[in-house]
Amino acid sequence: MSYLLVDCCGRSPHDYRCPHATEPQAIYTCSTCREHIFEGEEYYELDENFYHTDCLSEEVAANFIKEFFPVSEMIEVLKPFGIAKRGVARNDS
Repeated sequence: MSYLLVDCCGRSPHDYRCPHATEPQAIYTCSTCREHIFEGEEYYELDENFYHTDCLSEEVAANFIKEFFPVSEMIEVLKPFGIAKRGVARNDS
């Protein structure tokens, strides 16, 4: 496939900084900021909701996990990594 280079920016298709470049196509809408996620932009998808990589907060991710995974299952998954454990509180005094 060969491209003809254009005189204004030397690229085909136009470089995104070229005044003759077309606007990128909006593909999704971010569930946090409600702005478009454009073609070529990285994003996260959680349960059919889309997020800019900068908009997906720990709170949103935690709420998603809580909704779909019972705490007992999360503990079992995290145990091998040493970041969660289950115990019984005892007063040893």
